[in-house]
Amino acid sequence: MENDFIIKSDNRNNLATDSVVKTKQISTFDKRRIIQPIGMVNNFYLLMLKKYLLKHFGLESKSIKES
Repeated sequence: MENDFIIKSDNRNNLATDSVVKTKQISTFDKRRIIQPIGMVNNFYLLMLKKYLLKHFGLESKSIKES
């Protein structure tokens, strides 16, 4: 799908295989449900996801801080 992001597995993110972020299915986020991180996503994927979410939730006027 056009709004899905494929994240390639690597040593940093600890994914066993390539993974797909299904951004169309994101509706809410509850930090209490997160137990622990499994790895880190590189800045390229993180920036793509931030841009999509800002657009998806109508927050495009907010600036994106590149980390």
